[in-house]
Amino acid sequence: MRVLQATGGLADEVIPASTENATHEAYCAAGVTTQWNTYPGDHILADGEAISDVISWFSDRFASKPTAGNC
Repeated sequence: MRVLQATGGLADEVIPASTENATHEAYCAAGVTTQWNTYPGDHILADGEAISDVISWFSDRFASKPTAGNC
């Protein structure tokens, strides 16, 4: 399983960054290949900030390129 966790708005007022970090750490501890990126925006703005990374990540998966993740 490969996971892209790209909703890391450091100013997120809905899901605290500490909760998102803990989720990433749990995936890593379970051996899940996870790409975790953070963005400076809030809960809504982080989506726009992440879009180019999301498109690149999915494009690489559809092209069968491997991902090492960043655990």
